[in-house]
Amino acid sequence: MLPSLTVSARPRFPAPRVLMAIALGFALLAAMALRQEAETGATVAVVPLAMRLERSNVALTLPIGWLSAPLTGLAIDDRLDVVGVRPGDPASVYPLAADARVLGQDERSLTVSLRPDDAAQLALARANGLLLVPLLRPRR
Repeated sequence: MLPSLTVSARPRFPAPRVLMAIALGFALLAAMALRQEAETGATVAVVPLAMRLERSNVALTLPIGWLSAPLTGLAIDDRLDVVGVRPGDPASVYPLAADARVLGQDERSLTVSLRPDDAAQLALARANGLLLVPLLRPRR
């Protein structure tokens, strides 16, 4: 055998420039994370949704498209009543949910805490084609 074929290959290490670029990338990520934490202030502890519910209530997430009236200025812990209205019959108004507590809202959905029978009423009313009208209760 030839001596060149019996020699084991040396392990190749990345070039110093590659190692420097990787280290710089990690340093930038760490700096961005520290900056974001400094801008937001103290970190907020996230409480699970199940822990924010009252004992006998359930959480229900309603798509915003189900509601016939816009919800502007709504805040967490606001209280809502929801009534159902049959399209084309303004004289028929059905109370569906009372004292539903707002747990969260985004541009597509509204999450509320309410009694299980009220949640069933909302789902049944929507399945039967009623328009859901949220009514904001005043703060006490």
